Amino acid sequence: MLAAAAIRAHVSGFELHLVNGRAEQSPFHDNAFQLAFVVTVLCFVRDASLAIKEIARVLEPVALLIVGKLNRWSLWPAIRCVKAWFGNATWRGAHFHTASQLRHLAADAGLTVSSVEGAVFYPPSAHIARIPAPADGWLGSRFTFGAAFVVAAARKTHGGALPT
Repeated sequence: MLAAAAIRAHVSGFELHLVNGRAEQSPFHDNAFQLAFVVTVLCFVRDASLAIKEIARVLEPVALLIVGKLNRWSLWPAIRCVKAWFGNATWRGAHFHTASQLRHLAADAGLTVSSVEGAVFYPPSAHIARIPAPADGWLGSRFTFGAAFVVAAARKTHGGALPT
């Protein structure tokens, strides 16, 4: 994955410093980042609670965490679970959380959740998606049940690393 990211960055003209590591054991120092943008990661880590705590540890005080992931209560992850049952290695160990579970993971890590919203309230079909897509923003700001994707924003509200 790092090699693919390096190639994409180079082709796009971005200069990146890529680091290999695990979300549950971050190689970074306490209070190292002002922003963490974590998209489609938590479903693939063994311990989502520990991963969020590690992310909180490396965030500076009042830094922002944005988490985006597939919502457990939607057709999209159900399809991926079926793929796993039929041998798809990518989805075999995936874990999908609800919006409520995502809120609890952040709160347990000492983060203050400011918003949780849903997106993509339609099945994975381009033809069907055209009909409800215009209402997606309105639905997402009011509901998460049925949304394929859930996005949470949370802030670190304390100064130091969390106790282990």
